[in-house]
Amino acid sequence: MFGRRAMTEPAKASPEPVFWPKLTAGDAAEEWPALREWVTRLGERFPHAVRLPACWWRHNDLVELLAALRDYERASYRAGGPMTGPVEFHRAFREVELRLELWIKRLNCGLPGREHDGPNDWQAFVKADAAARPERTD
Repeated sequence: MFGRRAMTEPAKASPEPVFWPKLTAGDAAEEWPALREWVTRLGERFPHAVRLPACWWRHNDLVELLAALRDYERASYRAGGPMTGPVEFHRAFREVELRLELWIKRLNCGLPGREHDGPNDWQAFVKADAAARPERTD
């Protein structure tokens, strides 16, 4: 029967949303590759969506917005979640896409004097980011 599973199975706990500014060094070391993988898959799933610059991970505003969208997707598709969750995710994606498009136009990454080291310095960037964060305090 349609929808019966959602009524009979208990909802599984969803992961907590990630508040990027409060990540510890260890958490950041785990979150960076996970977010990068998710962003790559998002681009493959939606090739006609807004085009992210290769250096998206160097721009905190883009990072935090993409992390929030990932968290929203997790919540929207969680086991036992509402049947409207997937549509709500696509509504959120539309809103995020509009903001990304606006912000990306302001980046000017390719202008003379504004270039980054290139998309290949990912590891060094992630290492430096983790080093700048506090270690776990608990």
